[in-house]
Amino acid sequence: MLAADGSYRWQPVGPGESASSADIAGFLARRARFDGDSWAIELDIADAERFIAETTSSG
Repeated sequence: MLAADGSYRWQPVGPGESASSADIAGFLARRARFDGDSWAIELDIADAERFIAETTSSG
């Protein structure tokens, strides 16, 4: 996500962790209609926030 200061930051979006496959597929289809260049990245790790903080310059 583009922040007010012009930098980018990670932000969780979409259905929650307990969403069904159909809910996730619907969400991705709607996003693709809005932005054909969008990327969906699923982090399947124990501590996603820590991973993001350690792998980005701004945390």
